[in-house]
Amino acid sequence: MPGIVAEIGSVVGQRMHMKNIGLIHDPEMDETPRKLIAEKRTACEALGAKKKLMPA
Repeated sequence: MPGIVAEIGSVVGQRMHMKNIGLIHDPEMDETPRKLIAEKRTACEALGAKKKLMPA
């Protein structure tokens, strides 16, 4: 299992390196997915806050 984790880490490191030197360009998200993510984050945070207020 540690070999798999190391391999994944290596791939992620290579991708970051290629982004830093300009070989890979990430496309920007348009406004629709950003709004959806913001709504989901707000709902999740509200649920988390609600759970903290309720005694176990």
